[in-house]
Formats: sequence, C-alpha cells, structure tokens
Amino acid sequence: MIESGSSTKASLVIALQTQDLSLFVSTIKGTSLDLNKFVDPGGCNIFHDFAKAILNENQIIPFLNILLEEFKIKHPPHILTEMLNSMTVNDKQTPLHLAAKHNKLKLSREFLRLGADGLLKDINGQTIFHLASSSGNTSLFVYLYNTLSINPFTKDINSYTPLHLAVIEGHENMSLFLISISKDLDIQDNKGYTPLHLSVFSSSYKIARNLIMRGANRKARCKFGLSPEDLALSRGSVDMVKVLKAPGIVSNPCKTQMKVIGRRRFFINLLAMTIKSISIAGYCYKDYMKWYDYGALSVMFLSWVLLLIVSLKDPGYEKEKVSILELYATIKTDFICPFCAVKKINSTVHCHHCQKCVKKFDHHCPWINNCVGENNHKLFILYVFVLTIDLVLSSTITILAFFNKYYGKNKLIPTETNYKYIDLGISAFCLIILIFVIPILYIQTCNIIYKKKPHQRSHDKSLALNSRTSSETFGIRNSEEWSYSKNNMTLNSTVEFVRYCCWKKKKIPPSLSQTSNINEEPEQY
Repeated sequence: MIESGSSTKASLVIALQTQDLSLFVSTIKGTSLDLNKFVDPGGCNIFHDFAKAILNENQIIPFLNILLEEFKIKHPPHILTEMLNSMTVNDKQTPLHLAAKHNKLKLSREFLRLGADGLLKDINGQTIFHLASSSGNTSLFVYLYNTLSINPFTKDINSYTPLHLAVIEGHENMSLFLISISKDLDIQDNKGYTPLHLSVFSSSYKIARNLIMRGANRKARCKFGLSPEDLALSRGSVDMVKVLKAPGIVSNPCKTQMKVIGRRRFFINLLAMTIKSISIAGYCYKDYMKWYDYGALSVMFLSWVLLLIVSLKDPGYEKEKVSILELYATIKTDFICPFCAVKKINSTVHCHHCQKCVKKFDHHCPWINNCVGENNHKLFILYVFVLTIDLVLSSTITILAFFNKYYGKNKLIPTETNYKYIDLGISAFCLIILIFVIPILYIQTCNIIYKKKPHQRSHDKSLALNSRTSSETFGIRNSEEWSYSKNNMTLNSTVEFVRYCCWKKKKIPPSLSQTSNINEEPEQY
C-alpha cells in the first residue's frame, strides 16, 4: 500500500486530538514521506491543523515541538517557512491566520518566531489583525500590534478595518483598545458606515459612548444618507438614540452632556461666586452687627477655600503604569484601561474629561473642573454642604434687607441700607444657584446613606430589572479576580463561561441596561 501525505497527516491529527504523544512520535518517525507532503486536497497542512485544534494551547505545544525537531533533522529552514506561509485552497488562510482566528496566542507567537508572514491576506483581504479583532482576542491583537511593524488599520475587500469588525461583533474590550490607538474614528466601509454606525447594529452602549467621548462624528452619514442616530431610529433602538443624539444648546447645567467638556462651567462658577461674594460683602455685610457679619463672611471664605482645595487636589489618579504587553498578558481585559495603560479594579474608572483613571471614582464635576474620587470625595461633600449654607445665609439676609424697607425695623439690618433692588437681585441669584446645588447635596447624601457610588447604584438598579451585565456574565464581581491564575480557573468560572457563550449565541440586541458597565464612567452631574 502506497503511503500518502493526506492519510499520514490524518493519523497525526488523530494522535493530537486524542493526546496520544507516543502514537504521534511513532507516526512521524515511521513515515518515509517528506514532512512538507503532509497536505490534504484542501491545501491544509499539519500546521493548519495545529491552529484549528480544539485543545488548550499548552496541550498542543509538546506536539509542535516534536514536529519542529523532525523538521530540523529532515529539512532546511526554508521548507518550514514555506509551510507556515502556505494557504488553504478556498479561504487562502495560512496557519497564522487560523491561529489568530481561533484565539491561540502562544501558537501565533511561535509561528511568527519561526518565520510566518504577518502581512499575508486571506481571500477576504483580511490580515491577522482583522481575524484577531473579529474573534475578540485583545491579548493577541496587543501582542501583534506591539511586535509587528504593520499598520493594523488596513481595509479588507469590504473596506472593513479591525475596528469595524470589533464593533459590529460587539467585542467591547477589543473595541476600546482599538479606539485608544486609532487616529481616525470616522473611517468608513464600502457602505459609508463608520464604527459609530456599526455600534447601532451591535447595540453596544459602551462602545458608542467611548467612540463619542473620543471624538467620533455623530453627524457622519453613510451612502444611504443616514447618520448613526437615524440608523438607530430606523431600527427602533430607543436606548441607542439617547446616546447618539447630539447635545442641544440648552441642557441641564447639573448634568454633563455626552461629550468632552472644557473649563467653561468652571470659569462660570468662579465668575458667579466672585460676583456674589463682592455683592454680599459690599452691599449687605459691611454695616451689619459684627457677630453676624463675621459669621457670614467666614462661611463665604470657607466655601472659597474648599472650592480651591477640591479643584486642585488629586482625586486619586491611578499612577501605577505597566507595559501594555504585560498588562494584557497577565490581567483580565475587563480590568485594563487601554487609554491609560493601567490596571483598574474595584471602583477605578477612566474619566474621558480628565483623560486619567481615578480610584473610587464618583463623578467628574465640571463646576470644579476636577474629578471626585478617593482623595477629595469627603472634601467635595463638605464643600457642597458649606456652599449650601453660604447661599441660604446670603439669600436670607438679602430677603430680610429687601422686606425691611416695607415692614419695619430689624436690629440686624441697618437703616442706611438703600440697595433695595440690588438686595432682591442678589437673593434671586443665590436662590437660582441653590436650585442646582441642593440636588447635588441630596445625591451625595444618598450615596453616604447607601454607601454606594452613582454607577454602583445604577448597576444595582439594572440588576433589579433582571438585566445582564458583563460582571454577572463572567463572574468577576470580586476585585481579587482581576488576574489570570490557576486558582481562578475553577469549575464555577467554566460554568459562567459556558453561560456566556450560550447567551451570546442568541444574538439578542441588548438595551442600555444590558451592556457592560464594569469600570464604566457613569453619567455626570
């Protein structure tokens, strides 16, 4: 019987799948054929089978090492390189393509070390970057990006870049890394869709929000004349419309719009407080009785001191930067900030306004031009409380001064005060500011009572509505489960992973409350 390369390869694959190392060794050493003849009619050689094997990479590596030893004995190095760069007949995919497609990081590294060409494209014009992003393998993509001198944002035959593929597949962590390194977030495919358009199809609030906060154009139109908001409306995605809708001219001054804000509100706050302080000191306090005068001025001065402290104090920026390669090799991607290249656990959140990660993040307050976090949260609450007292005191004094002109004498209010309309204006001004300050004080008081941050309360609310979040899905609610370790590879994590796979296969577009909110910056105020 004549020995064929196809049948010998089949025997090797069976030995690999059954983890029969002795059969694999006896087969490869007993064959009289050249190793480069181990190819089936579809153009798939033994290295393609290694890449496609449904096995843990640690189970594959010993077999690969045996094969490589035989190559060193029987063939010159260029034969190995030719096999690693050979393509299948139908899909035109190399072993490296398949390794990237099947999330095999160690195998991909080994193939590249042995001479695999990372520039080759398959039948769809896709590189290993496209395949890694489409499969959601962030760790592999990061490794390829940092080791290969290749532009990762090349287009395939449909003009898809890796960012398009990651967004349309709904791979949030992959999308966030690509957003962090992309220079053009409005790049279009052959239908004119930008990544923001495609986030509507995947119904991912997190991806859409990060695209917008990094500067993606809400008004970009595809070849059908639709903006991302129009597309969401046509699909009935009400929740996505809320994210994609452009902020209006008139908005809630206590709530940050879905865009990166500057220092305008901070300067408005400084101007308003300066006008109020000068007016109160000049027109109301200068002639009052000393004890009342000094008390009111002391509260005003304290509010100014607290404003400056809470504005200038480091809120708790995460400063422990690690190599991006080391991060993605050792830390679960849910606990990595691709924008800051830091590990973030517990309540650490990336703030797009400050472009930094903040420990125990509460919110970004535009009125103080700073985040509220671990180091300044208590000071912020104290500032809001003192400011409330200051405003109540100022408005009370001016109201008393105004009505004193008509209803008799008050020992605390001098008869020399004739600034009737100024008193009324200052009082109205203070009351208007109070309308915005009191809700903030109320929210912060509730946070103290419930011992939770705003995004934690939102998360619990979504759980009450039977929503699924990625923290539930992956079972990583414990902050100690941020790293890859054998201790974490328990039966429980396996069950959670199977649940995740089953849920993803349903392809049910999630609503806002159903998308990932791990370490996601909450709505601001």
